[in-house]
Amino acid sequence: MSLEYESKPSFFQRVKQKLTLLSVVTTIIALYRTIFVIVMTIGGAVHTNRYTYWNYIGTTIFYDLLWIAYISNRTNLFKILTIFVLPIVFGSVFFVCLYIILILQLDEGQLFISATYIDGGTLSVGTVHTFDNIIHTFPVLDFLVIMVSGYIKESRFIFSSFSRSLSERFEKIAFVTYFFVEPLLPFSLYCVFFNPFEEYPTDVDDIVPLLLGFLIYGLIVGWVYTLLTTKTYGHFRKRALNMSNQ
Repeated sequence: MSLEYESKPSFFQRVKQKLTLLSVVTTIIALYRTIFVIVMTIGGAVHTNRYTYWNYIGTTIFYDLLWIAYISNRTNLFKILTIFVLPIVFGSVFFVCLYIILILQLDEGQLFISATYIDGGTLSVGTVHTFDNIIHTFPVLDFLVIMVSGYIKESRFIFSSFSRSLSERFEKIAFVTYFFVEPLLPFSLYCVFFNPFEEYPTDVDDIVPLLLGFLIYGLIVGWVYTLLTTKTYGHFRKRALNMSNQ
């Protein structure tokens, strides 16, 4: 009688088994974002009085944890990140990108110009423009790339499963309330230490950027909630799009 021993898969075989489009994309984004945060910190470019950097560093930590969840196959960590952190990241990333456009319009670009040689700053217009895109616009691109690489499908499944587990009416109301309030938490913490109207001054009354900010926030979070919780996705049924039936 012969005994057959199954050899354990090598490290590279285990890695290959876990390779998906989403895991590869998450690895690339988590790596480059982490390196960039380190470079900014060493170079003294991180200004804690600006919420932009809170957003950038916070989302980078999210991508690092998401990468750990994929590589180590930790489904519980993945579920926690998706249910409790994803709404914050989703809301903050888009809010920062859109709100900075609003601020630059209301202050006639002074926030941008003050960092350049034109207004006594230390950087060229091109450098400020590039850096502005990296910390305000690129985070949206990073997030969308991860979402379309497969995360949107997995996150929608988790949210639909979690929503179905809520049987009581007050639980469902609490879930919707939580979804709309939670993305405000990091910005609320920022406001404990800094006054956003002083850090991002404009030439109009503070009530204007405040109301417009809440409007932008409401639209973004409403879209996020709809995207992650609606039962149907798209317009046409799969049967209607099956070319073999034509």
